[in-house]
Amino acid sequence: MRVMLGLCVGLAGFVAGAPARAADPPPLGVVDLEQAFQRSPLAMALAVRIGAEFESRRRALKKRVAELARLRERAQAAPAAERTGLEERAAAEARALAAAQAALRRDLDAAQRKHGEEFMGRVAEVAAEVAREKGLALLVRKGGVVWARSTDPAAVDITEDVVRAILRKAEQAPSGASPPAR
Repeated sequence: MRVMLGLCVGLAGFVAGAPARAADPPPLGVVDLEQAFQRSPLAMALAVRIGAEFESRRRALKKRVAELARLRERAQAAPAAERTGLEERAAAEARALAAAQAALRRDLDAAQRKHGEEFMGRVAEVAAEVAREKGLALLVRKGGVVWARSTDPAAVDITEDVVRAILRKAEQAPSGASPPAR
């Protein structure tokens, strides 16, 4: 009976001590990847890359718009015999121009998604590096959290640390190169 009582008291002490150990959960981190991206040089690098990629098409479209305006002016000033032909040409060019502008918008959107995903991947890699450096056991996207206790001392927001890490990497990159995040 005394052995049984001793075991119960020992087990109770062990169980009572268990919550104290369980109360120290592994560190949890949250990061707002979109904010880190927007505040980093990667956002500017993305804009520059996409701008350069589409600049020649934009210039060509701008030139076509100016030519269409001149064609419409010529049509209005032309004698009636020539006006119909010029107006038909202007209408055809306006349709072709609208299709070219829609294609540019579509291609621009696709490029922004593609490059944006690539750059967000870089931000995620830097966030993982920062999480490892801080000894975090888990890192979750801030926007992906459905609910969290805002007063939870175990949750560490590392967004600012990620922005600083990206800035450090950008400063180490050779000038003219897009900032590496690896």
